Amino acid sequence: MSETEIKSFAFRMPMANTLEIIDEAIQIIKNKPGMSGRSFTNAARKHWIAIQGTRAKVDPVLQIIQDLVEERPAVGDRADSRREKPRNGIQLQKLVLRAAMGYRERLCDLIHALPMLNSIEIEDVFYTTIDMRLILDTCHNLKSLLVQFAVYDEVTWCDSPSSRPQRSDSSSSLNNTDASSVPIIHGLERLALRQFAMDQDSLESLCAALPSLLSFEVRFLHFTSSPGSDDKTFKRKDFYRLLARTCPRIESLHFSLYDDTMKLDDSIIMQECFPELGTLSIAGKDMNSSSTDCQIRILDHYVNYVTTLEILCYTSSQGSAIMERLHEFLCQSRHLKHLKAPALQYWTEYLSLEDANESNSKDRSKSNNSEDEGEPNNGENEDEPSNDEEEQDSTQSRPTFYQPRFKAARKSWKWNVQSQWWACRQLETLHLAFVNLVRTKNDPSSFIVFGYISRHCPNLKDLWIVKDTINLNIDGGLCLLTRLKDLEKLRVESKMEALNMVAEDLDWIGCHRTSTAASDTNNSNPTISATETPTPIASPLDQVAKVFAADEEWYAISDKKRDSTMSSKSSITSVSKAEKEPLEVPLLRQESLPFALASESIYPCWPVLRRFEFVVPDPSRLFEQSEDFSMIRSLRPDIGFITDRKLICGAILPWFN
Repeated sequence: MSETEIKSFAFRMPMANTLEIIDEAIQIIKNKPGMSGRSFTNAARKHWIAIQGTRAKVDPVLQIIQDLVEERPAVGDRADSRREKPRNGIQLQKLVLRAAMGYRERLCDLIHALPMLNSIEIEDVFYTTIDMRLILDTCHNLKSLLVQFAVYDEVTWCDSPSSRPQRSDSSSSLNNTDASSVPIIHGLERLALRQFAMDQDSLESLCAALPSLLSFEVRFLHFTSSPGSDDKTFKRKDFYRLLARTCPRIESLHFSLYDDTMKLDDSIIMQECFPELGTLSIAGKDMNSSSTDCQIRILDHYVNYVTTLEILCYTSSQGSAIMERLHEFLCQSRHLKHLKAPALQYWTEYLSLEDANESNSKDRSKSNNSEDEGEPNNGENEDEPSNDEEEQDSTQSRPTFYQPRFKAARKSWKWNVQSQWWACRQLETLHLAFVNLVRTKNDPSSFIVFGYISRHCPNLKDLWIVKDTINLNIDGGLCLLTRLKDLEKLRVESKMEALNMVAEDLDWIGCHRTSTAASDTNNSNPTISATETPTPIASPLDQVAKVFAADEEWYAISDKKRDSTMSSKSSITSVSKAEKEPLEVPLLRQESLPFALASESIYPCWPVLRRFEFVVPDPSRLFEQSEDFSMIRSLRPDIGFITDRKLICGAILPWFN
């Protein structure tokens, strides 16, 4: 590092809240106070210091951190330390190490230099021994810990031999520990361990030391046999019982093994140990076990409890096997608010179903009518029950089947589902992939997806749609999503090589309306209510200045009105004076102040949207003309339009426009 970089780094560190070391580059982030977690604005100030190169640059960074760390005085010296001049120390709260190969040997020094951390994320630090006890004993304020590796077979986890429980049988390991081996209690609340290797005894001793856990995630554990034991099977039932007893506050749970799947009896024990989980994360292979006894219906138990559901699928076969169960869950779960399953392929035919019995009865009635027209009834067997009545009685005892409405679908395709419509109308997050079982020439699936989501999920804030063939043209139905007034983030992902859109396909996003303040002065323009779906009406760009001028005029009148009210509190406003005052402007959204954001006063389409992301294989072919994308950006400067490159294998790479 140069001397200028060292001085800049030392100057900015005391003001930082987060330190990110990503691929040998340091990022210092200072968040503004009061910034909400769901805000997608650039409220955070980020400072990058490039230190890419040899490991020799790691030592200066550690030396600067150690010099700036404020030494904690002893208990007897606290009174004297307050009188001293305040030191220029750092108060970092979060540390992120991602692919930081230079820090794998200095991780212990870095942890010792930052004892006040409350969140640590360690990802892809290859061939490194992570001492969990060192991290927990050093950072006493630690509340969240995430450890993830890409090369997980070479990772070992250090644990104190005295705290490791000795397992003599399949019973709980806590019953076989003496007083000297009782683990130290830590205040960690969120623990996420992904793609790592560990034995069951060490994992159980770790859980026994964390009774305050609220979120526990173990993703794809590479199980290793315990020292002195040749047992190579992980006992899920014993682990669930121990986890429920040692960590009774758990609200979010995910547990999956790399080379093993959940069995039916394992799922029953899990439901008994954790009957009321609010957040549930499941691996796709655990819901589609290959054993003969397994149609694991673990979602049926949590249908009235879960508010956040995450399903991890890595192959298309896993997703297709659990589509039916997911559809039934969505049609019954009224409390679900967050669904994250971007790799699960959901059939679009589920969004447009009809009763198979009713459709067949209609076909039979048509055929009967045609036969009646050709052969008149001679009055024979009038007292006998008709065939229609017999069929009606038989259909009442039959189970309900649904089939697609598409004419191209075969009549033999029936869906053994009990409902047609989603019940989760309070959904705020939706990450889901859609696939067509039937391919037609004029595919209406994109229109159906957009229309169904906007109709049944009106409170969405984060929407991620993955679809192999998607239509974003003017007739594709993307404008139906304008019903989502609270949408903050929109992501559209497709495998199509070229979308070839034109400016007219998305220019309606920038259409603006005359605000309610201007409509009070000019009664010719009607006011659009907040609950009504706006109709895209093109307006000249010079009208924006008029709208803002009208808003400023309304605010000036409101200020004068407030000043006059405060000056004459005891006076009573006469009726004649009140009639001359301008009418108050109704709120565009249910907020304390009207026009809280400038975009809400002029844009009826997605007033709070801050991120619109396109993920396609070739971002250069998103539009037929590259300048159209720049024009769309200029129409909505309040939205960050982002394009990413998606490879055929599924990886996503950044694309710089």
